[in-house]
Amino acid sequence: MNKRRKYLLAAGLLLLAALGTVLLRPDGADVPTEFISVGRLAVVQPDYHDCVIPPNIAPLRFVVHEPGSRYVARLCGAAGQPVVVRSDDGAVYWPVKQWHNLLRANRGTTLQVELYARAEDGQWQRFDDLALHVAPEDIDPYVVYRRIRPAHNYYTQMGTYQRDLSTYVETPLLSSDAHSGRCANCHTFPARKPELMVLHYRGQQGNGMLLLRDGEISRVDTRTALFPGWGGYSSWHPDGQVLAMSFNRLALFHHEVGESREVFDYDSDLGLYDMETGQLTAPLQIAHPNWLETFPWFAPDGKYLYFVRAPKRWTGNIRGKLMPPVWQEVQYDLVRVAYDRQDNQVGEPETLLAAARAGGSVSHPRVSPDGRVLSFCLHRWGSFPPFQPQCDLYFMDLDTRRFWPVECNSPQTDSYHSWSSNGRWIIFASKRDDGLFTRLYISYIDQQYRAHKPLVLPQEDPRYYEHNLRLFNAPEFLVRRVPARERAFSRALVNARKQQATLAGPHPVVQALFPEPTANDALLRSYYEQLLAEPDNGEFYFRAAREFHARGQHQQAAIAYRRAIELAAEDQPWRLEALERLAWILATHPSQELRDGRQALLMAQMACQTGPRVPAENLSTLAAAYAECGQFADAIKMARRAEREALAAGQMELVRRIRRQLECYLSEQPLREP
Repeated sequence: MNKRRKYLLAAGLLLLAALGTVLLRPDGADVPTEFISVGRLAVVQPDYHDCVIPPNIAPLRFVVHEPGSRYVARLCGAAGQPVVVRSDDGAVYWPVKQWHNLLRANRGTTLQVELYARAEDGQWQRFDDLALHVAPEDIDPYVVYRRIRPAHNYYTQMGTYQRDLSTYVETPLLSSDAHSGRCANCHTFPARKPELMVLHYRGQQGNGMLLLRDGEISRVDTRTALFPGWGGYSSWHPDGQVLAMSFNRLALFHHEVGESREVFDYDSDLGLYDMETGQLTAPLQIAHPNWLETFPWFAPDGKYLYFVRAPKRWTGNIRGKLMPPVWQEVQYDLVRVAYDRQDNQVGEPETLLAAARAGGSVSHPRVSPDGRVLSFCLHRWGSFPPFQPQCDLYFMDLDTRRFWPVECNSPQTDSYHSWSSNGRWIIFASKRDDGLFTRLYISYIDQQYRAHKPLVLPQEDPRYYEHNLRLFNAPEFLVRRVPARERAFSRALVNARKQQATLAGPHPVVQALFPEPTANDALLRSYYEQLLAEPDNGEFYFRAAREFHARGQHQQAAIAYRRAIELAAEDQPWRLEALERLAWILATHPSQELRDGRQALLMAQMACQTGPRVPAENLSTLAAAYAECGQFADAIKMARRAEREALAAGQMELVRRIRRQLECYLSEQPLREP
């Protein structure tokens, strides 16, 4: 090494030593000794004051938003070496190693942050100390989440990422750019263990889920006769062999003012996917055609499956044409079923919290690791809280059924959440900062299940959230890092072997139509066998519906008509009759449980969209639907039109029937069929 290189090396070492002396001192030597006490806390962002923090969290860096030309921050506790940093612009960068040393030395106690700012006149000011309460318990070392642009119609720069919580290292698991055109969707792990994982995707490589198992990644096509779409929200049974999965038919629409986006779930069912056999079972208790079931979650011991459900009051056939008139009234109950893993059997649904009692719609149930408390989201309607104007987190004591709002809620939306493996931490997505961007917040849960002031996920750059334009959601804690890299997931989308899920047992609609044996009824037996063989044949459902209707089995008739309509193409000759017959049942049935005026009106209006000449029977049904909705003037007008059409067609029996119906409407009475 020549003299010049030696000189440069020595100069570099001296410069580093000088910088270390200025930026970091092992004691308070550089803390101002003469200052004026301001008597208040400094304005800092992010605001970590009075938070309970994990002893293994990355340094909580922040920016001091107070006027000054120089800043000094000193972090100290009852034990360990204090850390002092100096800054010209108010950005406080705690060094990683010294930060962790101090937190380890003060586990279970409180750290103080002394803050000083030098004013323009050269006078130092000292603000009140910030308090950081170090919890006794660690947090799980990793979290997996999704980052996405606020604009829903771009797949670029979105994906699923893994973050080391003790540092700032973030690594992608599956990301997207302008060329890949793929969407990384929901991800799920059993008991926060990353060796087993599913990651749902859609895009140019098709739709399905990636399964990481035994170090290998395979693809699963989840489309079956149960549902033509792909699986979504998932939860592993503790044994890692069964995956509970929702199958949702979602639609995005827009409001004219305020938060413009809204997601509506037209149809959803739950299924149980067996990893060994590739079979999907859909028991009627969790996939009933009269209910929307979604957000499954297994209890830690696997003995219960929790989910939410709401009555289905429309047909999936209207997706993309018009919104159901009741979309803001759809509210989900919190439900569970007992689960026998050995026989793969589920019990009858048990409602833990009805939407009417909760005062809103329930979503995203999660059970704490000890099985004592269930957390969930509560919002005004629907099942997609991120776009709701307000959503709060709640806890429920599973023994007493008492529920209460979690103390870490904000006036804005707080939604997607998960528990740490020791049950002392939750991480959730919140819009509390600006009402637009969801960011991840961590809150300590004490032994009385009280949530303490949450801290935003720390970043290496303390100004990160000032310029970040990404939404964070769907956080899941992990006890270890995922044993696969992005390249493996990306290659698996194209090259991995693909397994096709198969539906085991009858379709849930077939189960609902034929709950009893049909061996002694040849006609029903033939319908049953046809539907077993072709569960997606709409005409078979229509024929079965007419037979049930003729027999007075209106519950089964309504289910079969609805299923037929959902499967019908626009040009199916029997589609309008199915719409009209379903509307008639919903408008005139004597049972309030089956009757639904607004759904009947929607079906009847669709049945009358046949051109300039509408059948008199369809107009008569539309009149009955108007009457059921209390719109008697419209009912009278439509009944008289139906009468004219029936007279012109020579349908005298129908004319007499319409006139009897008209008497009810003139008396402002809805029609009831005997």
